[in-house]
Amino acid sequence: MASSVAARGHILLAAARGEPIPPGWALDAHGQPTTDAQAAADGMLLPTGGHKGLGIAMLGELLAGSLSASMDDRDNLRAATRGAGAHGGSSAFFCVLNPGFVGDRTTFETLVGDWTASFRAHAGTSARLPGHRAALAEDSAREQGLPIDPHTVQRLRELGAANGIPFPASSHRID
Repeated sequence: MASSVAARGHILLAAARGEPIPPGWALDAHGQPTTDAQAAADGMLLPTGGHKGLGIAMLGELLAGSLSASMDDRDNLRAATRGAGAHGGSSAFFCVLNPGFVGDRTTFETLVGDWTASFRAHAGTSARLPGHRAALAEDSAREQGLPIDPHTVQRLRELGAANGIPFPASSHRID
């Protein structure tokens, strides 16, 4: 999950399209707020949740970067980002807890189920739990195909032509 207001991929897509980004997403390389996607790509993304979100982002970065990366990863990342803003690394952190080690598993599952039901009941029709949006998108893609914006289609056609790979007809589906 991106701990920034928006994922870096959204910034890079907007930059490739020459489109602005919403205010409050990023700072430029000089630390100034920007709506210029390219300036944002060369600067830094803002954390979700202000200074409290920054604390969560720092915790995630320290755990993922420090526990799963190597010094080579650090040196390679520094070389790749010099003059081009920060880029996401390839580190990951997983924390797996067994509720049975600290209490009664049935109680844990009941309380999680109660909380989830309460959240969904009180948050309204737009309430989503982690993975919900991705599951809906996958269902939609399986039924209707994958939507690809015209800019990306044009770029894929250009890359295919340059490499002798024909772009599939629109009747093809990706399943």
